[in-house]
Amino acid sequence: MAHVEGVGGVELRWYKHLGRGMSVNRSLQPQEWVQIFDACIASIHATESHLW
Repeated sequence: MAHVEGVGGVELRWYKHLGRGMSVNRSLQPQEWVQIFDACIASIHATESHLW
């Protein structure tokens, strides 16, 4: 099981693939989902830039 900790102590957990068997530790507003998604994408880009 993978997970990510977001802003304000939000924890998202999923099984194998993001969105599969997903759970979150509290209800989120749409803008909070956008902030978490943006942070995840930024993290991926930062990681990939170190690989090249």
